[in-house]
Amino acid sequence: MRANLDGSGGFRHDALGGTSGEQFFTEEVDVMPTRKVLTNTLSFLAFLTAVGIGGLAASPAWGQEDPALARYDVAIRPIELLAPGTVIEKTAPAPYTHLIVKSFPRLGAGDLQAVNNTTKQLASFLHTSLMAKVGAYQVKGESRYRLEEVATGFGTNIPGRGDTIISPDTERKLGANLGFLARIVLAKCYEEQQKCRYMARSNTMALVDTPVILVRNGQHRKSVLRYAFLVSERSGRLDTLIWMIDLDNQGQYAEASGDIHWLAPNTLVDCVMAVDADLFTLGVPSDIAFACVKTPQGERSLPLSSTFAPLAGLPQFTAEQAKSIEIQLWNILQQLASQR
Repeated sequence: MRANLDGSGGFRHDALGGTSGEQFFTEEVDVMPTRKVLTNTLSFLAFLTAVGIGGLAASPAWGQEDPALARYDVAIRPIELLAPGTVIEKTAPAPYTHLIVKSFPRLGAGDLQAVNNTTKQLASFLHTSLMAKVGAYQVKGESRYRLEEVATGFGTNIPGRGDTIISPDTERKLGANLGFLARIVLAKCYEEQQKCRYMARSNTMALVDTPVILVRNGQHRKSVLRYAFLVSERSGRLDTLIWMIDLDNQGQYAEASGDIHWLAPNTLVDCVMAVDADLFTLGVPSDIAFACVKTPQGERSLPLSSTFAPLAGLPQFTAEQAKSIEIQLWNILQQLASQR
């Protein structure tokens, strides 16, 4: 039986009002901005791009067939991009079947006096969406299901249209009519989307990594949020697990840490970002001056065990490792569902 998860930990379950129609974003800027303003505008973008277990029996669960029969694609490549013009409210629009996360970033913690109102507004006019598409196929006259696609995109609220995916080439045609600084932000965000990547795939699983800067033990740290998408091939149900991967000082994958969370469907996130004034030099923020206070957290979670964490934090997978992690993830999901 599917657990009733409705999200927690600051998630929003109502769409936030957009700001793209405000004068700040729709009028052109007459004076070329200074380097300080431009850097302030761009530095928060890293947050927008844009997830005891050991000793589990290695047996499939949730109606899943043996992953040994699956073909694993372990080539690392960008996930798909949502088409400009796609309107996303609280559920997935066709052709997508699942809205995973819709995140609304804003500066709301830390040294807010270190940033001007322009930067605060630019930090919140875009939102991110992560979606999945599950499709059916036939095997000997019976329906089976597989994960066909995971896609992400940046959107803004357009009067008369709603929350709409945009790109630098389409924002004006779609009616966003962004101003000078907002267009710079959008262009950089569009580029950053390429850092959201498939790490391993089968018909019934995908691992997707997204970069994020987090407040970790009071410090702003570059990290990775890893999503695991699991699809029951008999029912088509999709479940999402997420956990964090720490990076070392060279930006390389260090280790998976913390808890593994089971996300509720259609999760809407109020993504509060903190400002650290100590990471500014002469008024210019570093690339980690702004950091997410928390990542999406499910109502149910389990700590990453010492035996599962090394596999969960790998920077690249072989087919055998992809098979192993899928088997373990199905068992983790079963454990989470059995929690009371």
